[in-house]
Amino acid sequence: MAIKNELSILTKAEQADLYSPPTLSLEQQRLYFTPNEIELTELKSFRLRNHRCYFIALLGYFKSKPIILAPSFSLIFDDMQFISAQIQGSKGIRPFSVNKVQRDRIYLRILRLLNYQKWDESRHFTPLFDHLVLIGNAWLEPRYLFDTATEYLALHRIAIPKYTVLQRLISRVIQHVKKSLNNTLRQYVQRALNRGEAWHFLRRAIASVNRDQFRGKNETEIVIWNECARLTANAIIYFNSMVLSHLLLHFKEVGDEEKAAITRQVSPAAWQNINMSGTYQFANDHELPDLQPIAKPIVDNSVQKEK
Repeated sequence: MAIKNELSILTKAEQADLYSPPTLSLEQQRLYFTPNEIELTELKSFRLRNHRCYFIALLGYFKSKPIILAPSFSLIFDDMQFISAQIQGSKGIRPFSVNKVQRDRIYLRILRLLNYQKWDESRHFTPLFDHLVLIGNAWLEPRYLFDTATEYLALHRIAIPKYTVLQRLISRVIQHVKKSLNNTLRQYVQRALNRGEAWHFLRRAIASVNRDQFRGKNETEIVIWNECARLTANAIIYFNSMVLSHLLLHFKEVGDEEKAAITRQVSPAAWQNINMSGTYQFANDHELPDLQPIAKPIVDNSVQKEK
């Protein structure tokens, strides 16, 4: 079944190269096709010479790249002739075919010998998916995720599954990460909008003091009033931030995480605690207000409630 809007990761040539038997030099043939003692013992259990040669070929290919292949005799003709003559010490080998059941049995032996697992969707999909999501949060590029997936499979000694399996997996990873990033971005934007809205509410509250009589009557006075209102709003936000920081530090010190969480949710743009009609002195005495007596009623009230 074709994948709709399939994700392009590897080119057709790269897919063919990865999922086809490797082209081996003479030195590589000797390296990959020469069995060790354990493999020789396993080889003796095959009754037919054809199957022994085919086992050696698939074993060597899997050592080269851990992928389960289904090559035809004609595709691996040169390697089969080399194995028959050089490894088995016999004459050339005639073409033959191996059915799927026989090939699966051969691969079960190969996986056991090399301590590998065959890809199992039910056991391997979720751990690999979670790993790729973690990587995708840093770099969401399909080819990089594909290479990361093959590295993960090699590290956990799992045979590389079909291209369509990894293609579908990486597509889901990209969709998941993009959705998560969109949700996170939406939350940040909403918070920014909420902060801007809270600031404008504070400005309106300052403007409505004394029935809006503080507004200027000409352009110069309006500009001055706007700057004064902005300064007053920023002063209130700064003052509230200092009080909230002091309370948050106190609740953290006493180990009251519940009240610390509530404190984090309070907006510094709130003005219910501010007397807009009070008398204010703007003399610069280079001293910040003592927050201890300001925060004391809140701290004492929380202590009394606990008792």
